[in-house]
Amino acid sequence: MAADRKPEPHPRIDDFLDTPIVELSLEELPFFWRTTRVTIDFDRPADLEGGMRLPAAIRGALGEPLRAIAERDTGHPLGSLFHVMFADHCMFAERRHVPKPFVIWVREGAEQIRVEISLFGEAGCFREQLIEAVLRVMTPVAKGGEGGISLMNGRRTRRIWPLRDLFWQESGQYLPPPLRRRFMLSSLTPFGLSNQQTVRHSQTQLIASIFKRIAGLARWHRVQMERDLSFSRIDELVCEIEVYPVLEPNLSLVSRRSRSFQTKERVQTGFSTSLKVDAFPPELWPGFVLGTLTHAGYDVPQGYGRYEISAF
Repeated sequence: MAADRKPEPHPRIDDFLDTPIVELSLEELPFFWRTTRVTIDFDRPADLEGGMRLPAAIRGALGEPLRAIAERDTGHPLGSLFHVMFADHCMFAERRHVPKPFVIWVREGAEQIRVEISLFGEAGCFREQLIEAVLRVMTPVAKGGEGGISLMNGRRTRRIWPLRDLFWQESGQYLPPPLRRRFMLSSLTPFGLSNQQTVRHSQTQLIASIFKRIAGLARWHRVQMERDLSFSRIDELVCEIEVYPVLEPNLSLVSRRSRSFQTKERVQTGFSTSLKVDAFPPELWPGFVLGTLTHAGYDVPQGYGRYEISAF
């Protein structure tokens, strides 16, 4: 993107979050679902540390360039992609918590790293800002860029990842396959736990988080779903689900910086497992499928809680 080219005008976030244009059931929502995916391929730097530290480091590196772009285009970061990616829980009018409408997914190879950043619904209008921020991050400081990404590995030095390719695509609709009465839900990345959660009591909360996040992300599609997916209704439906662990949870700990802790390092707890979902209200099936895009559990924008569904 040329340096003097500004992103296309976009509405303020709270404007379209507060003005849904249609009310839908969970069964209808996949027909309105939109995902804008920005994909960046890098040559893998030598001795680069991998794992769940990478998505958090990528998100952190985007902060300053996104703030600068927002201030250049709007005069302030409120209502911009910077605010979406870094404000705590995206709190807007009437102190409503709105889930962050993106996830970062990193695929690691021996010689290449693919980063996929998925923006949901109206958040897709920020794709050009996001691409510009990525290019700034991977530009040397001497040329006006950020000088790369730091993984906080003791040296705390930024490193530029050689860019191989960058592109985006938008997809409309995400229709579920035919209903499965039983299935396996298996983690591809660890399910994150909040500070108050334990693995022992996280099973019901994990399933509920899938539908609560989708209910919030519906607002990013200008869809209202309170009638079908109010939080109290979700809790009622989740109690009807029969779910059993197939594998003993495998705990993982990742140390990373957090804005909530004044940029100090914190430890994120997660666990990997497979769950057998034996019975559930059929109207929840589209939500389980959409959840493979939006993730489950805590800290999902940074790659936690990605799962797949399979038959058993």
